[in-house]
Order: sequence, then C-alpha cells, then structure tokens
Amino acid sequence: MSEKRGRWASASFLKDVRALGTGLVPRGLCEVSKRSGLHTLAFRPVSGNQALRLQGHPGDRPRPSSYALDALMKDAQDTVSRGVRVFGRRHPIIAPQSWLLDPCTQRAWPNGRWWEIDARSTSPTGDAKWIWEIGRHRDLVILARAHIHLRNAGPWLECLVDYLQMWFSCVRPERSIHWYSNLEISLRLISWLEVIALVGRELPEEVRSEMARNASQAKRHLISDLPYTWSSMRNDHMLGDALGLLSVDQVLSQREPGTESRVGRLTWNAQFRRQFSGDGGMIERSLPCHRFVMEMLCARRLLGDRSSELLSAIRSSSRYMVGLGALEGPVPQYGDLDEGRVLASSGDPLDVGNSVALGLVLSGESVDPSWVDRFDLLAWYAPTARVADQSRSLSLVSRVGDIAMARRGRWQVWLKCGCGSSHGHADLGHLSARYRGEWVLVDPGTGTYNGPLEVRNGFRVSEAHNVLRPLGEGQIEPHRAFRWMSTPAGRAGRVLETRSATILWGAHDAYVVRDPSPWPWRIARAVVLTEKGLGVIDWRENEDQTAFSLTIPLSRNCTSDGESITVGAELLALRAPGAVRVAVGEKDPFLGWDSPTYGTWAPAPWVIAAGALSGPVTWSVGSVEISSDADVAVVDGLRLAVTWSERDVRLSVEANEQRMEDVVPVGRVL
Repeated sequence: MSEKRGRWASASFLKDVRALGTGLVPRGLCEVSKRSGLHTLAFRPVSGNQALRLQGHPGDRPRPSSYALDALMKDAQDTVSRGVRVFGRRHPIIAPQSWLLDPCTQRAWPNGRWWEIDARSTSPTGDAKWIWEIGRHRDLVILARAHIHLRNAGPWLECLVDYLQMWFSCVRPERSIHWYSNLEISLRLISWLEVIALVGRELPEEVRSEMARNASQAKRHLISDLPYTWSSMRNDHMLGDALGLLSVDQVLSQREPGTESRVGRLTWNAQFRRQFSGDGGMIERSLPCHRFVMEMLCARRLLGDRSSELLSAIRSSSRYMVGLGALEGPVPQYGDLDEGRVLASSGDPLDVGNSVALGLVLSGESVDPSWVDRFDLLAWYAPTARVADQSRSLSLVSRVGDIAMARRGRWQVWLKCGCGSSHGHADLGHLSARYRGEWVLVDPGTGTYNGPLEVRNGFRVSEAHNVLRPLGEGQIEPHRAFRWMSTPAGRAGRVLETRSATILWGAHDAYVVRDPSPWPWRIARAVVLTEKGLGVIDWRENEDQTAFSLTIPLSRNCTSDGESITVGAELLALRAPGAVRVAVGEKDPFLGWDSPTYGTWAPAPWVIAAGALSGPVTWSVGSVEISSDADVAVVDGLRLAVTWSERDVRLSVEANEQRMEDVVPVGRVL
C-alpha cells in the first residue's frame, strides 16, 4: 500500500510540475517560508499611527432611481434582520465569532496565523469560499448607502458600526482565514473605501482607527506576498491584488502616492495587458469571471484612471457581453460561477447585464431608458449619465470570440467553441439553449472549488457538457481543483443564415493536443436552428466507425424520458444517438446534477447516449428532421458537410440552389 501511495504522490508531483511550470519554484519557496518562520517576519504588524482619508459629505449626490432605492431598502432590511448575503442565503452576524463561523457547516474557522490554517478542500471546517464571501464586506456598503439615502427608514449606521466593531474584535491583522487570500483583502479594501466615502465622518473614532490600522497592514501584506502573486496568480487575482494596492492610497490619509501605488500600477499593467484577447474576451473564457474582471476595470476607472487604454478595455469587454445577449436576459454559465463581484449591488447577483450596462456608460455610452428600472449599479456609480432617447435594438445573431449566439422563433442558442485556463471548463463545442425564455440545454454550473474533488470535477469535465466524446474520453484531463493538463484551442465560425434556418458552427483540437491523445483528430460541430427546433451535427476527422459518448444536461426545471423533454406545459421531441438512459442525482459516478449558484447543487436530468458510428453523429430537439450519409448531414432539407486541411476546417451548406461556405483556422498542428 505504501508503494502504491508513493507512485501516486510521484505522479501527482510530476503533474504539478507540468501544470505550474516555472511558477513551481517561487511557490515552493513560499511553502519553505511558511514552515521556517520567515512569514512571521515578512507579515509582522505595522507600527505607528494611521488615519483614514475622509471625504466631503455625499448628501448632495443625485437621487437614485426608485428601482434602486426599493432594491436598497429590501437589501438593507435583510442585512439588519437576517445578516450578510452569501450565495443565495443570509449569514447572521450576532457576535464577533460570527465572522469566523462557516455558513454551511456552522464550524468556526481557526483564529491563528493565516499561513498555519488549512484552507484546502480537505479542511474539515468547510469550503473557504463561503467564509471569504462574507468577509468581502459588500453588505456594509449597502448599509452605508441606506444611511445616506434612507436616513429615516432604519438603524443602518448603528448596524454598520456594530458589524465593524465585531469584525475588529475578532479578526486581528494577519490572523484567521480572512487574511489568507490576497484577493479577499483587496476586495475588502474596495468595500471599505466606499463605506468611508459615504459615512466615514460619522463612524466612531475607534472604528476609524481600526480601519486605518488594518488598511495599513493590508498594504504590507499585499507587498510582502507579491512574489507569490506574480508567480502563481497571473489571472484575475493579480488584477485584484493590484486594485487593493491602488485602493490603499484612497483609504489612508497620506498625501503623496507611496511605493504601494507604484507597485500596484506595475502589477496592474503587467496583468492588464495579457488579460484580454483581441475580441474583448478574457483569458479565463468564463463568462462569470468576465463579469468579475469587468467590474475591476470599472473600479479602476472610478479610482481615477482616465487612460484611453482602460477606456477601450471597458468598452470592448462590455460589448463582448452585449453580443451574447447579456442586456436582454440570462446568458449561459460558461466556466466557473462564484458570484464574484467587486462593486456592491442590491440586484440579482447572477445578473451580468447590470455590470455590462455600467461598463458601457463608463466607457462613454448613454443609458438605455429601460436600464434605469433594471440595473442599480448605474444609480450608485454613474448617477449623472445621460439617458438616451430610445432603447437599443435586439441582436438576432452574433459571434463574439469563440462563442456564437442566435435567436430564431421561440429559441435562443449559444455555441461555445473555445476554452480557457483555470476557471474554464472542458466544454469546447457545448450548446446552451432557451425555449420560450426557459432554459432547456444547460451548462450545469460549478458546484464547488474547495469541496469534494468528485463534485468539483463532476461539474467541469466534458462528461458534464453536451460535447461529443470519442471513445468516451474527455477533452482535457483535470488536475487538482483548478488545473488542466493541456490547453486546447477552438474557434467559432461565422453565423450563416438561410430563409428557414440559422447555422452556428465551430471546431476544436482538444483531442490533438491532449497527451496522451486517445484519438488525435479534430472535431467540428454545427447547430441548425429553425422555427421548429434545433439539430446538432458532430464530425470527427477520422470517419471510421468509432465508439462515442454524449451527455445532454438539461435544466433542473425540465423532465425527460430520453425520447422527449418537458418544458413547462410543452413536450419537445428528443432524438439522441445510440443507447440512451437518463441520469438524475447519481453520486458514483457524479451524474445528473445542476448548480444554480456556487456551493449548491440539486438533481437534474442528464440524457446520456453511447454507441459506435461512422460519419457524423447527430441529435435534435423539437420537430426537426435530421439524417446523415457518409460525411454529409441533412437537416430539414439543408445539406451540411465538413472538409479538413492541415491548417483549417471548412463547413459547406447547401439549401436548394444556395451554397454557403465558411472556414475556421483550427489546424492539426498549431
């Protein structure tokens, strides 16, 4: 048994080396510092007195919209009576220890030095993500707003002061789980900055003193831990750490920008320039993470950055989400979802459109009239923006980066063809669909980061997405909670339209770059959307008869017997290939679940198909006629075929006498 454990540990270490690359060295040095006592010196308490930078009274600000005030009132009342908001529930703060009590397990996190605390998935206390969420202090911003705008409606300032006093008596500098993550420290600083701007002069002197001392300690902490950030967190965490350093100048009363500001700008610029792709998307290729970074960009602008480079990034990242329909309604949960926010909102925490609207306004566009009664972030961060004369028109088709979107009849669909790094999923080619405004085909969500690994992987691997799996193999091999052992590429093609259909398509190389590769050929997928439903075709570069597997996760609000899908009062036909069964809430293996937000999951129908076919693999939802012959698929009279070359993949569509073609640059060797 010990020999087997040794082999497993050796294999895991080698995977760590492959996944971390050069970042393994500073990460190892950090672990040595923790164990040798050097962290005690690096993160020693600050000395000297610090003071907050108090601003003028904000009482003369423009009055928010009635929608924003109504949402604020409800949010503030809930914060006082039920506690702070965390992933769809409330966590009561009734004693200092409440700030260390895990909202799920009701166990208290240790209150010792942060580097001696086990925050990994094996921690018996719980998932650290929950306790970090309550420590971001966005609810304290809500109470400060309520005190300014709802002065005679409740004990907002009293509750805010109570919460802060309990926090400072329990969470001491460099101690407890709340000092473990640099990103959490930075997000807390941003919340404090807004609280101070709103009610700083009305806070008791001892509270202001503690805020200043903690902010000064946060500055030292972020600077001391910067080598770890630069080596191991070159993603949105690095931007967040930089924002924390830049916020310190605004929180403390020092008159001239300090070293932390110069380092903060350097860190921000280093990550900012690699965070975006040319299409306005983010390197993570996770739509919720995209929203998180968008809010970081907005916060940076609100902190005073007026550069054209930042303005362009806010505009392009906002328009990216506009192209996916974020201003008209929900978008798919592509990639990890953890309700990550930088700015404080009393609206729906899952609503991406709220942040998109703010990004557009901060980048110079006017406010759509309908936004005033839908998006409260505009009221708090852009209250003087100009309202346009008319509403925006609805986009019927679009392609942004590696995602294509189309509306036709009662359907709205999205085809995701690429993937990202740590917060992305193994979902190249996944199709999401809404019918009459209800989700049917879904990405089932995230589940957890730090919980059981079988749940973490159960939601992010290919088996949880409706992508074709040759030989039953997933597209990417997962390693630990955030790493992948290969980085495939995918591209979305141009959206093609005929009189009767809209065609979305793309291709990827996941099985080419996977090592070891079980089936080293590319995959192409086309989705034909008509008024009656949708047909899906998957081509494999090798068209010999090959075993395949396919999972079709459905919304938890749907039911299915494998041959049909019930959506509300309607019954949609489902034609899946091979042998079909329906999994609901199975634990071994983890199949048939849906995670509406971080940390929760409930049973949901997954239709699972398996078989062996040559040529295209096809399936459909609704009254769509679909068939295949050799390398050609026919959907309601449209003939579709794919041809392969070393450098690209080409789709041909024939409809009556009309012929269309498109090509995507997905080569066999990239």
